[in-house]
Amino acid sequence: MKTEPQKDDAAARIVSPPEWELTPRRMEDLFLDFHLALCRPLPDECEWPDWIAAFRSDLLETDEGVQAFFLVGRGEDEVRGWVRAEMKHIDGGWRPPPAPFLSNLIVLPKWRGRGYGGFLLRRGENYFRSRGNKEVYLTCDVGIAPWYARQGYETCTPTTEGGHAWMEAGLYLQRKSLDLRKRPPPRVKVLRGDDLSACLL
Repeated sequence: MKTEPQKDDAAARIVSPPEWELTPRRMEDLFLDFHLALCRPLPDECEWPDWIAAFRSDLLETDEGVQAFFLVGRGEDEVRGWVRAEMKHIDGGWRPPPAPFLSNLIVLPKWRGRGYGGFLLRRGENYFRSRGNKEVYLTCDVGIAPWYARQGYETCTPTTEGGHAWMEAGLYLQRKSLDLRKRPPPRVKVLRGDDLSACLL
């Protein structure tokens, strides 16, 4: 459902580590928000430190080509969504070479309907475009596939055993060609009302 841009949307912007520090407080909030967004049950509180450490490693893995982007609001502790860009072996094996892959595209429930998902998606795409990649992949479940189709993605038909594993898990592998002639936006961009009117979901 589309909504009109709100006043506090003008303060929203995309940031990324290391310029934006993922402090322990922010990390715990992200961990809780992640489970809320996916409707997952929380582990016992005594187990949180280990779970949070694993979650942090997954978000900020230091392999070459991995970058996380966070959409924050007023007072940068308010994270509204995020996406992770990485190089991934999408066929489940080691060949062919890893491909540009977007994962963990999440907008927290209270901030949905404002175009943030599309804005984060394009930020991830522009990251790969700036690196000279001509296509990008991601996975999604069947319910959200039509939204990705409107963003220019098409469902792949895997022919490898590893590729079929995506469908066995209830996920659809999506691919989009990137136009390298488009100029990527700045690394950190203020999200204003004019931007939102063009990318509302």
